[in-house]
Amino acid sequence: MRYKKNIVVLDETLPKVDRNDRSRIPRSMRQRGAAIRMGGLAAALIAVIWAINGILSVISSVAERPGRSVPASAVDVESAEYNERNPLTVLMIKKTDMNAETRTDDIEFCALIRFDPINERVAVAPIPADLLVGETTLRQEYAAGGEWQCASSLAKYLEAWEISYTSVDFDEASALINKFGGVRFNLTHEVNYEYPSESKNERKKRSIHIPPQSRVFDGSEIARMLDWPDWPGGDEDRSLTYAKVWATLINDNLTPGNKSRLADLYGRVANNSKTNVAMSDIQHAEQGLRHLCELNENRDIAKMPMNVTAAKQDGVYVYDDVSLANMRAVFCR
Repeated sequence: MRYKKNIVVLDETLPKVDRNDRSRIPRSMRQRGAAIRMGGLAAALIAVIWAINGILSVISSVAERPGRSVPASAVDVESAEYNERNPLTVLMIKKTDMNAETRTDDIEFCALIRFDPINERVAVAPIPADLLVGETTLRQEYAAGGEWQCASSLAKYLEAWEISYTSVDFDEASALINKFGGVRFNLTHEVNYEYPSESKNERKKRSIHIPPQSRVFDGSEIARMLDWPDWPGGDEDRSLTYAKVWATLINDNLTPGNKSRLADLYGRVANNSKTNVAMSDIQHAEQGLRHLCELNENRDIAKMPMNVTAAKQDGVYVYDDVSLANMRAVFCR
């Protein structure tokens, strides 16, 4: 946008006004103003004196209290620099595909991840799309307001400080996992899935037929397995598998050798997903994330919380009191 010059030009013949010229103010008003200013100055001086006396009194009372010396060895400098905002909590949402023939814009399942340097752990929990969070489910919250509303409603339900989001569909999940070189996975049963589509290319892209095996799977294989509707444990099994995939990616990449490559790791996720985790959030949590890298020598820092079960009731999933308390303790404290 181009801005035009101001067309209002002062007439040079008009007298210039010096707003500090006291001769333009009546004498009586100047005298009255002087009196008011003197009174205000006196009041200000009294206030300053009172404030000084108060400060001296506080210093004197503190000095009289018995003190306790703290040895330098008792102060953990690194831990002291962490605060309640350093942990990073992200809801990883697996979406259906708007471009697929039999799908609508919806979510299938989620995983909640908390990078927690204070407690020196990374917690990963499967979250059902139909988890009841108050009066509605996460699926309904997503339909009403997308990823942000979905994550915000879960944060409110769990009484969390903040939960960010990252979402992937079939293609994004495939590309993201490939950016990390695939993922280790132990497939304990045969998967035979012929994707229902009239399109030959679509069937080829999404169908999968593999026997039980343990190896590194590429992104396409993982995405197709997550699409498979006939997992032995149903939706709970699919959701658990999704959480395990993220836990394995974290264990294999949040390592001591990568503690100086956090921006690169973040870029691989951000460039292949939809997320509201900004680079500034990673920078804010950088010290804590580096600490977690150092702790992950055995590549097992990401774990599932214990004693957490979402039971299905009338078509929705509900945490019992113990599970809800454990979720809040792990992900929100």
